[in-house]
Amino acid sequence: MIARVAIEAATDISPAEVRHIKSPCEGLGINREDEAAPEPADSALLENWRPKKPERTDTTCHVLTIRKDDRVAGFVSSFGCHPVVCCALTTYLHGDFCGVAVIDYS
Repeated sequence: MIARVAIEAATDISPAEVRHIKSPCEGLGINREDEAAPEPADSALLENWRPKKPERTDTTCHVLTIRKDDRVAGFVSSFGCHPVVCCALTTYLHGDFCGVAVIDYS
């Protein structure tokens, strides 16, 4: 799959626009070396929740998009957060939030 896409891209070289955006993602994760999951678990869903040591967590999502002919031709995103969400009792969030984050709703 990756090889096929790379070959297609190499044969379709044309001008493109590259954009980079940074989106704040504060209060989304914790560093498990510094602290345990918040208790109660749903307190992490509060707007003002922050980890005890925010300097030890990633707080910015970077997105690089490639646009051709007014459409997104490709993108890469980066956010340092392992997709583990608390415990079996937590149903507010699930471990596939990173998959949901990249769905194309257009």
